[in-house]
Amino acid sequence: MNEVNESNEAKAEPKANTGKTPTFDWWGWANNLEQFSKTATPEVFFFNKNYTPFKVRFTDKLTSSLRALFLQEALGFMSTAVEKGYTVQDLHEAYSEEQVLWTTDTERVERLTTVLHLIETEYKDLVYFNEQDFDFRRMKGIMVRFTAGDDSFYVIKSLAASSALREKTGWELRGETLEPFSADVGLSVPSGNEMIVSNGKILIFNRPKFERLFQYDVKTELLASQQARDLMAKYKLSLAEGLKLEDLLKDSKALVTKIDKLDAETPIPQEKIIDYADEMQLELMADEQGKIIIMEQKDLATFVNLLNEDYYTSPVSGVRYEVKSKKALK
Repeated sequence: MNEVNESNEAKAEPKANTGKTPTFDWWGWANNLEQFSKTATPEVFFFNKNYTPFKVRFTDKLTSSLRALFLQEALGFMSTAVEKGYTVQDLHEAYSEEQVLWTTDTERVERLTTVLHLIETEYKDLVYFNEQDFDFRRMKGIMVRFTAGDDSFYVIKSLAASSALREKTGWELRGETLEPFSADVGLSVPSGNEMIVSNGKILIFNRPKFERLFQYDVKTELLASQQARDLMAKYKLSLAEGLKLEDLLKDSKALVTKIDKLDAETPIPQEKIIDYADEMQLELMADEQGKIIIMEQKDLATFVNLLNEDYYTSPVSGVRYEVKSKKALK
């Protein structure tokens, strides 16, 4: 019987550095890690669609395979990428560039930050994955935490339900003989590189997979940042303490899309917005200085709807409406 690798419980729990760093030399990092590519110690985690992580037991026979599929493959690609002229660019400044690997701070990606926080602060309380209790089809990603010297980092790939082979539907071919599949689940490890987390930074090889895995829409993030600056420049807004307009927008793709379609050349004056809200009997208030008060997401949605003239009173019935779709008459 193969010995199950549980050394991660017997030793001190290594913690990857996930604090923010202003700059990071990914090429130098990869070059330094080459010496550990065959000795780095792996730990495996799954996380599900709710971004809850699970520890995963594995046999010693898989250690070399984990290094090859997750670490050595990534380092090999980076070595080739340098020769081909690839550069590492900020994810939010080089969204569509070619021959680019992207990087950003872990703290900007909320769902990734959640998973990392749970692994590194609640490690002892994490349960081990088993198919009977947790169902592999609900697993969204696999993370391998490598410890190499004094450094630890994560290599992450997405998982698909189609990558699993199940006992009820799978067969094994042993030599010349077909046999029933003997495991609960067979896993085909995703090919290709997706992302690495180290020193508070993410290195992204495959941007679409990164966005899907952590539900992080880069275009929305970029638009939200610009829109927040534009709205604060055009209108006097009073936000609740600790509240940021940019964060509210990032949480609502629908609002970002609506603002993007507004007529930027002829914005509605602030005074008319306030009068419009009063006329429609909406709960949007202004302070003593005439600043529009934004206390929560609902207030921002009302404000944006007013900018888009989404409220209407019927001249026939006098009934007030929120218009979901409209077409100007010629």
